[in-house]
Amino acid sequence: MGEYCFEMIGYRMSRYIPAPCIEIKLHHGAIDLFKDIELYDTRFVNCCLIGENQGITFGTGQYYAIDLVRYGEVCGLDKGKAYKHALEAALKLSKLRLSVKLMDGSTLHTTLIYAVKEDIDTGYILIQWNRDFIPYISGQMPKGRFLMVDARMDGVTTNKRYCLYLLIQKHLWKLGSEEVFYLTKQALRDALGLQEQDYKEFKVFNSSLLKPTLKDIYSKLGINLKTKVRGDRVEFSHAV
Repeated sequence: MGEYCFEMIGYRMSRYIPAPCIEIKLHHGAIDLFKDIELYDTRFVNCCLIGENQGITFGTGQYYAIDLVRYGEVCGLDKGKAYKHALEAALKLSKLRLSVKLMDGSTLHTTLIYAVKEDIDTGYILIQWNRDFIPYISGQMPKGRFLMVDARMDGVTTNKRYCLYLLIQKHLWKLGSEEVFYLTKQALRDALGLQEQDYKEFKVFNSSLLKPTLKDIYSKLGINLKTKVRGDRVEFSHAV
């Protein structure tokens, strides 16, 4: 299927074409948001951000188009169902209050989306981002306080694996200058918002979540990582 794009009221919507890397810019403070939403919602957020120039701060009164073609493809939905599911996700995220950890140590409780506009005749869904959330997805962010996420990882089968990927991606740059980096077992659990009774034994967490996530990273991104448990920490390094 060929590439096409069309203009409507100043909004751009492009045909989704698989690419070697589909990067999304996220402030570190935005990462925790994903543990409180479902995988379909994660894919929805990514489809709102793909193709936008996140180096420019998003406007508070501007509507942004959702890439419904990609949303349907990554979710395995036809055009009609993709529209319905995406609209449900947009409306849910316009009401769901989520928490963002600020750099000063305080916590901001906000929604992701301020307003949703649908147009059944043209098949468009447009959103306005909540102004409090805009600094976490666009604009000039402080060096060392953001990461570039490869959206292909939202093709995983569970949102827990996606959240683990986000945490690993946040630290992956360290392997550019060091042979290993470490994450505590508790940090890995916190990234998923697990309760105390969930995956109590780390070997269960490792076999059920961490190892499958590393396989996802390798199969989707070609990054081959290995781990070794060292006390209350997990060592990450490139597999040779």
